[in-house]
Amino acid sequence: MKIQKIAVCLFLIIGVMKVSADDIVFSATAPNAIPNGQAFQLVYSVNSSAKDLRIPEIQDFDIIAGPFQSKSSSTQIINGSITSSTTVRFTYTLLPKGEGTFSIPPATIVVDKQKYSSNSLTIKVLPAEEESPIQQNNGQQSQGQVSQSQSITSENLFLRTIVSRSKVYEQEVVLVTYKIYTRVDLVNITNVKFPDFKGFLMQEIDLPKDKQFSLENYNGKNYNTITLRQVLLYPQRSGKIDIEKMTCDAIVRLRNTSSRPRSIFDDFFDSYQEVQKPLVAPSKTIEVDALPANKPESFTGAVGVLKMTSSISQKEMNVNEPVTIKLKISGNGNLKLIKNPEVKFPSDFEAYEPKVENSFTNTTSGVSGSKTIEYLAIPRFGGTYTIPSIKFS
Repeated sequence: MKIQKIAVCLFLIIGVMKVSADDIVFSATAPNAIPNGQAFQLVYSVNSSAKDLRIPEIQDFDIIAGPFQSKSSSTQIINGSITSSTTVRFTYTLLPKGEGTFSIPPATIVVDKQKYSSNSLTIKVLPAEEESPIQQNNGQQSQGQVSQSQSITSENLFLRTIVSRSKVYEQEVVLVTYKIYTRVDLVNITNVKFPDFKGFLMQEIDLPKDKQFSLENYNGKNYNTITLRQVLLYPQRSGKIDIEKMTCDAIVRLRNTSSRPRSIFDDFFDSYQEVQKPLVAPSKTIEVDALPANKPESFTGAVGVLKMTSSISQKEMNVNEPVTIKLKISGNGNLKLIKNPEVKFPSDFEAYEPKVENSFTNTTSGVSGSKTIEYLAIPRFGGTYTIPSIKFS
């Protein structure tokens, strides 16, 4: 039997795919914070072949190297669909001239004869330390990080309860932030227990689920920090109100050490152990003053920086035609607790329950947004009527 060889040739044709103008992304990245005297990288990236990069005048930093250009390409085939991408990076090495918070304006670049602008950057330059810098969790030194210590002390790993103010009026907002500070290799946090915030109305501030370390100078030292939780507290009574302590367990990775002499090969065989360290964020006391006496009759508990606007749907109508009065209370304060102002319609009007629409956002300065109230009424008899002014205190 003669065996025939059949050659099967597969040809994969990959076309060059251009990125449309709407898909061009030109961005600038750099650390948010760095110690003074430490070099860092400023990287401009664009997802297409590009030319004529023009960076702004950078007054607060010295450019000690760069630009270094690199290019990477990738192609993916998913369900028969072929996509390709190109990324071009321009890297500069910068050195800060001093401490402070500085801005780097946008840069520009040209792609297919069209100019694009990057984002601007804000970089905080922290005081330098006499000690060696902190390292990242993988044990390798990196920009904006400090060196780990093999011992766990209250100076290199601790919690803080940070309150925006310790003396307020009733219903005046207090921002409470729980942060962990570390100069060791922190790998996890477990058994977290926050207080109940008794005596306060509490509003949560949304934080990123993927929490990342940021660098902060505290008491003359640079720490890796993570914000664990932020809440807005509105005291519901006067007097001294305690915010109880918060607790958690920190899991720290330590390198096993030996008293025997080390050789150059020991670094390849280092072993580590994870230890558990209980931490406590101290309690805080908030002194709450009662609201001023002789409050106006129209005061219903609104506290903050607020304003009210009003409008009416029509001033002339037929009998049995509805009229709508719309009030909008906006600003920053305890918006969620505000009662609806009273609208006194004439007795010949049939009034209905108001319709309320809320648009609130929890920010670090308090609850911001607006509360819109629509009052609907129907006149049942003809005539000229007066609706008294609406008061909001």
